[in-house]
Amino acid sequence: GSYVPAHLAFGEDHSLWSLGWQTDATKPLVPDRQDYMTVRKYSTDGKVAGAYLPRSLFPAGLEPGKDQWQEHRITVTGDRVGLEMDSGNAGNLREWVELDLNGNFSGRWKLDPSDGLYPGVALTSDGQAYTQRHEPSKPGQVFRLDRTSSTWQLVNAPSLQLYGADGDKVVFAESSDGDGV
Repeated sequence: GSYVPAHLAFGEDHSLWSLGWQTDATKPLVPDRQDYMTVRKYSTDGKVAGAYLPRSLFPAGLEPGKDQWQEHRITVTGDRVGLEMDSGNAGNLREWVELDLNGNFSGRWKLDPSDGLYPGVALTSDGQAYTQRHEPSKPGQVFRLDRTSSTWQLVNAPSLQLYGADGDKVVFAESSDGDGV
C-alpha cells in the first residue's frame, strides 16, 4: 500500500512493529496530506494487527516517522513501545513517545535539540528511557526520563557514546578513531 514502514522492531510475542509514513495516492514520493496512522503492528502471519498514533498529533513539517539511513527510532519492550518522532520542520525537533502494547498512547516528551541522534533514545527492558546530550561545553551527558515530572534528569554515566540498551542495561561504546562507535 501507500504506508512506508521506515523503522522496525520485534515484540516479545514475535509481532513486528513499524514506525513510518504514508505516501500520497497520486504522488508516490510525496507524503500524504490526509491523516494516517504512523505506527503499525503486524502479526506473525504478516497481517496488520493494529494501526496507531495519528499523524495529526504532530506539527506540520517533517513526517514524524520518516526514514533515515542507519537510524533506529522504534523499540519494543515487554510492556511498551518507544518511538523517537520528528516534531516540526527541523530534524533536531524531536519527541520521545510511548504506547502500551495495545497501541494506547502513554505519553510524549520533548527531546532537547542537542540530545544525541545516534541512538537517540535507548529504552531498557525495565522501562527506563535514556538519551545523551552533545553540548560543546558538556559533552556526553546522559539523561534519564522522569515520567512523573516530565523532565530528563542527569545521571552518572561514563564519558562514552550512548549506544543503546541490552535488556535493562544501558550500553556505551568507544572507538579508537574517536567517533564513539
